[in-house]
Amino acid sequence: MVAFMSFGVLTEETIVSVVTFILVIVSLICITNSAVADQSDLLDIKIYQQAERQLSVYTDVQITGTVTMPSWSDEGKLLFKTRTKNGEKFVIVDAITEEKREAFDTRKMARALSVASQQQIDTEKVNTLNVKIGHTNFVLVTLDDSIYTCDVTVYVCTVSHFPVSKAEFVAPNGQYAVFIHEHNLWLRDFRDNSEKPLTTDGIKDFGYATNNAGWTRRTKPVVKWSPDSKKLATFKHDGRNVGQMGVISTSVGHPEIDVWKYPLPGDENIFQIHRLVIDIDKNKAVFLDMPADDHRSSITDHVASGDGTLLDVDWSADSSHFAFVSTPRDHKSAILKVADASSGKVHTIFVETEESFFESGVTGVSWKYLDKSNEFVWFSQRSDWGHLYLIDGATGEIKNAITQGTWTVLELLEVNQTTGILTFTGAGREGGDPYFHSLYRVHKDGSGLRLLTPEN
Repeated sequence: MVAFMSFGVLTEETIVSVVTFILVIVSLICITNSAVADQSDLLDIKIYQQAERQLSVYTDVQITGTVTMPSWSDEGKLLFKTRTKNGEKFVIVDAITEEKREAFDTRKMARALSVASQQQIDTEKVNTLNVKIGHTNFVLVTLDDSIYTCDVTVYVCTVSHFPVSKAEFVAPNGQYAVFIHEHNLWLRDFRDNSEKPLTTDGIKDFGYATNNAGWTRRTKPVVKWSPDSKKLATFKHDGRNVGQMGVISTSVGHPEIDVWKYPLPGDENIFQIHRLVIDIDKNKAVFLDMPADDHRSSITDHVASGDGTLLDVDWSADSSHFAFVSTPRDHKSAILKVADASSGKVHTIFVETEESFFESGVTGVSWKYLDKSNEFVWFSQRSDWGHLYLIDGATGEIKNAITQGTWTVLELLEVNQTTGILTFTGAGREGGDPYFHSLYRVHKDGSGLRLLTPEN
């Protein structure tokens, strides 16, 4: 007190100034000490660079023989990109004759694309593009959202499609795309770039093909095109009674507020989907003759895969009808049904129930409609292990177990209806690390189980 009194009468402002001065001095001392400590702890740049070289951008280029961007042709040919010691290249393999060759001359392809796109394309750029196999001697190349059809015999490329938006879902024949506009589903015809509405009564929170599960949402519509590209299965998405979620940005300036429908655990109402089929030639929508389903699939709480494909829908080859699965909110059952695409009539084939939680696969939806024989391949854990079963489509009875044992099927990849051969991944059968995935094939009657990847 004496020391302070030597300055005379201290005002509140004086005390604040003195305290502030002391705090500044203390802070400077701390910063100085910290800087000295930091100098002694600096990481040697060589050590940092050594660690940096372990990042995938540096290690990936050391791996050769890779297979990426695979695409199949109707003639049984596979096109894919692979990395060699001399760089990346595209390769075509004939699955029947086992002939393997480079898909095209990269330099000639670069020149052809440069002429077609009216921009300079080099060989390095070609190796980064999305390339798919087309008909004989043709490949499809995506460049700047446009698709070019390139003849690899004369190396001439032409624009075959107008630029495709990420918010569009393209039909299998590549002729059409659908997109959402003001809560309705619209069709774009690539032949003349014309657009037309497929629905007209969509409204906010009750629109068509809405891609929103709450925890994830996108602008791309959720549909499943028929094989002939003339119909699509989708739904009208009812979120009118669902609660909202709001997020406020923390960027500089005025914050942005994002509000959308987001059901939470315990909420009385969740999203509902009213299933329907749209015939694009007739411009006609047919709702299925059934109550609305909960917004659920047999593998997740969302009804869409990453590319917007409507999950749990499998069309017949002639596009006249399709099979689908209805899953309730609690995932304790899965109801396998078949719908007529013209009338909307629905009949139930099979019901699977679980006391806890049903999933139709481990790493992906693993059921398949075999329309040629009116059968279904079905995934179930009824034996306490995940296995595949064959269901009679006429009676709804299980005909036989396709796989069995103390191991699990992970995902059904493909079914050849002509040969009855299934291809799938599994784990735990070969011993060793149970997290290792193996590839198998088996006949639908359960015979001929064969490990395709013994090198694992």
